[in-house]
Amino acid sequence: MAATEWVQLGLAFVYTVFGLLALTGVLLLPAAASAARLADAVDRSWERVTGEVIEVERTRDVGGYRGTGGRTLWHPVTEQTVAGERTEKDWKAYVSRDEGAWSVGEQLPLRYDPQDTRRMVIDTDEARGILDRREAGTSRSLVVGLAVAAPAIGAEVARRRWWPTEAERRRQRARRRKLVAARAKRRRARLNGAR
Repeated sequence: MAATEWVQLGLAFVYTVFGLLALTGVLLLPAAASAARLADAVDRSWERVTGEVIEVERTRDVGGYRGTGGRTLWHPVTEQTVAGERTEKDWKAYVSRDEGAWSVGEQLPLRYDPQDTRRMVIDTDEARGILDRREAGTSRSLVVGLAVAAPAIGAEVARRRWWPTEAERRRQRARRRKLVAARAKRRRARLNGAR
């Protein structure tokens, strides 16, 4: 492989990584917007209630490094009285790597939607931090990905113009030959029509 082809291959890899990062940000953008709308609705109109942690469940993050089996994560299960009814809630959205983040018997401030009592959030700064980090990660992914993907696309266009591969050069020559042949054919047709 020629040096320019190695450069092209390296650039293509970098463009692909940042393009996927931008795509991930774009795909997760609706979730981030939904989380922001939810936070606003919670602050404006959701009712307060207290829940008691009855269990701290252990789960695995299967996205961990190969061979490690993933990271151990913890999330609370609470019991609370909402609108006169005793309910239990498994808070899988509030996972933490810290085993001591929640303890059995702990009283957690909660908020629930009066129109749909199944919709609840944990109303602590730590719990909001967990969700805010997820939203911030989405935003970072989108901004960084787009910031690099846009110039990368421009660089790829410029590369094709100034550093074409041998296959691209053959295609360009074939296109030029077709254009020249088409022009010559039109010129002959005009000359034949003028006689």
